[in-house]
Amino acid sequence: MADLSAVEEFVSRLRPAQQRAGQKPQARPARAAGPLAAMAIAAGLLLLAVAALAFVIWQFDAVQNTRRKAFEVALATKNLNIDLLDAETGQRGFVITHDAAFLQPFAAGTASARQSLADLRGTLAGQPGALASLDAVQKLWAQKLAEMQQTVDLVRAGQGDEASRRVADASGKGFMDGIRRELDSLAATSAATIAKAVQDAQMWRQYLLAFACLALAMALAIGAWQVASTGKLVQALRSHQAALADLNDNLETIVDLRTHSLQNVSALLASVTLATFEAIYAKDRDSRMIFANPACLEIIGLGSASVLGFCDAEFHDNRAEAEIVMAADKRIMATGIAETIEEAYTTPGGPRIFLSSKAPLKAADGAIIGIVGISTDITARKDAERQRHLSEQRFRAAVTAFDGIVWTANTLGEVVLAHPQWSALTGQSVEEAAGHGWSKMLHPDDIEPTRIAWTVCLAQKTPFVGEYRVRARDGEFKTMAVRAIPVLDENLDVTEWVGLNIDISGERDTQLRLQEALERVNLALEAAATGAWEIGAGNGARSYFDARVYEIWGLPRDASERDLYRARHPDDRAMIEAALAKLLESPVEDHVELEHRILRPDGEQRWVALRARAIVKAGQPTRVIGTVRDISLRKQQQERIGFLMQELTHRSKNALAVVQAIARQTSAKAASLPEFQKSFEARLNGMAQSLDLLVRHDWTAIDIKDLIKSQLQHHLDARQDKISFEGPQIWLKPEAAQNIGLALHELSTNAAKYGALSGEAGRIAIGWKIDVDAAGSDVFKMHWRESGGPAVETPKTRGFGHAVIHRVVKAALAGESDLQFDPEGLRWDLAIPVTHVVLAKGT
Repeated sequence: MADLSAVEEFVSRLRPAQQRAGQKPQARPARAAGPLAAMAIAAGLLLLAVAALAFVIWQFDAVQNTRRKAFEVALATKNLNIDLLDAETGQRGFVITHDAAFLQPFAAGTASARQSLADLRGTLAGQPGALASLDAVQKLWAQKLAEMQQTVDLVRAGQGDEASRRVADASGKGFMDGIRRELDSLAATSAATIAKAVQDAQMWRQYLLAFACLALAMALAIGAWQVASTGKLVQALRSHQAALADLNDNLETIVDLRTHSLQNVSALLASVTLATFEAIYAKDRDSRMIFANPACLEIIGLGSASVLGFCDAEFHDNRAEAEIVMAADKRIMATGIAETIEEAYTTPGGPRIFLSSKAPLKAADGAIIGIVGISTDITARKDAERQRHLSEQRFRAAVTAFDGIVWTANTLGEVVLAHPQWSALTGQSVEEAAGHGWSKMLHPDDIEPTRIAWTVCLAQKTPFVGEYRVRARDGEFKTMAVRAIPVLDENLDVTEWVGLNIDISGERDTQLRLQEALERVNLALEAAATGAWEIGAGNGARSYFDARVYEIWGLPRDASERDLYRARHPDDRAMIEAALAKLLESPVEDHVELEHRILRPDGEQRWVALRARAIVKAGQPTRVIGTVRDISLRKQQQERIGFLMQELTHRSKNALAVVQAIARQTSAKAASLPEFQKSFEARLNGMAQSLDLLVRHDWTAIDIKDLIKSQLQHHLDARQDKISFEGPQIWLKPEAAQNIGLALHELSTNAAKYGALSGEAGRIAIGWKIDVDAAGSDVFKMHWRESGGPAVETPKTRGFGHAVIHRVVKAALAGESDLQFDPEGLRWDLAIPVTHVVLAKGT
């Protein structure tokens, strides 16, 4: 343009020279400075538009980089979450099952989590806030990893119960919750960044389209205007051909300069169109392509020679799609209104969806000469929208399948929208349930606890998890499991709450019934002192023994299965193993019942009754379930019964021998049959008293005081103040009790007839003690002292009573007996080995 001005100045200088030469000056073409100024302004605006377009492209690339980095952070966060869950799942599986196969996912998850943390740190470089959250995650993960490694080491050391207790402890869950919170924070920040980047990208795409269209339109308009202006100038110069012949070279130079300027603008525009991934194109009035950037040609899958100068219907294989595109182009050219539309286009890589922004291409005079457009590939976004829609539909279907009730609440915890199923369940309308109206349908006992828990969650922005009872239409209360999750924005502020209620009344009833049944089974097993156990079939099968099995075996709860097997009596092991092997190989359900001995750690031997049944599926035994019960007491009772039967036989023979002796001695001294009958019955009665007392005490031991009372009962009832007895608490063994009882009967009968009990002033003192004899051995001593009765004379003959007393001591008890007929009263002393008595019951 500067060269054109120089030409004009040259022409002006040429006119005076022509006038001086007598030539008639030709009329100067009318040309004001206005067009040149307009041209300069247009060129400046074009340069500004191109500069603005370059700035928009630079901003768009920055937004794309931000979005890609946010996607990388989100993906790394998701991978880290998965790695942490894999590691924790492997650790928990190993602690629960003790199966070393779970250590592989634990180790793999730990190593992958370490790599994911390193990758995430590299991605977050230059983001101090995100790195602070990552540092918190790394610290919590180190604590969680140490806690998981401790539980794994405990299981390896055979301390499975301690490992399970630590897993059940809330500390490990606290670490994971903290990690998830930090990762959720990073994910939420990334999601917000992605959303903003998408929004900014859309904005910058619009700017790019606008500036590109503006630059293209201006370039085309300026080019057309320049061509027109140049033509007019050429016509004007032709009228001055003779005068301006010398200016031909200058005009060629001007044309070259203008061509070079246009080439520079076109090169700049080409650079702009090459730098974007969006398809940029221009078409003429007949929808024939007059410009297409490389991105557009790549989408079409053809070179410029096959595209430029042709319409869509001529180079696009899908005629129907081409017709739709061309119809939209014609509509925009007809109305002159720009449009942004979605267009389906089948590319060599498959069907795609584009968001196309198209505007009419106008000439300098405003006439529409074609159309210019930018198309952005939104296939991925549409797929994401479709997946999100499908995810929402799946969620709704899942809620419907679970018969759940979805609801939303505002930041104050007031219900904004309740699912119609709430109305179907409670009869309360959606409007009545809004706000806090839903709480009116809660059980009175659940209203206040629910309100407090809900208030705490609102304040702490933590999920609400709980249960409460809801009154249904029929007046019955249904137990609902409720969970509400806060929806947070990029600033971690709650925007709303989304909740889900599920009716678990049936599950609660089933759980209660199962719990009651389990309690009954446990109570029955406990009442029967019975332990339960289970052995799996096949290699690697696990076994189970409940606490009562270990209690019967006398072993601690953490004892191994090998300890239980070793406790079997060596003589019974082959029998037990053969019986269990038979069940583990049985193709049909079978059972065994057997009794065997065990040896407890303290050396005590016990008898147990074992019952087992094989569980068979498809002809293969899967496990053996059984019970074990301590029958040592029954065995002892059986042995005792056998012993007592033998003892009874022995004692019956002894008793018959005593009866025969009593009969012989009584008949030898009796003067008549009535006298014999009376004496014989009295002595049998005394013997029966001792036997009856022994029977009542299960033939174990008898308190000496009870023995004395049984033999002197009829005297004590009438003359209790005349008889006294004193001594320590001692129990007599059956043999001693039976024979001493006979002696006491004879002494009391003699005292009633001839001694202290025959008169009012008579007294009897009975005493006993444990003493030491001359040889230093412990002996049991007992004495009988009579006083206050008639004067005692030594009998001239020895009767049955005297014989019984001396036979008791010498024949039965291997002791010493001394009977003295002191005139002041009869005296009897007994000394027998202490082995015939017991000093404490049960010894």
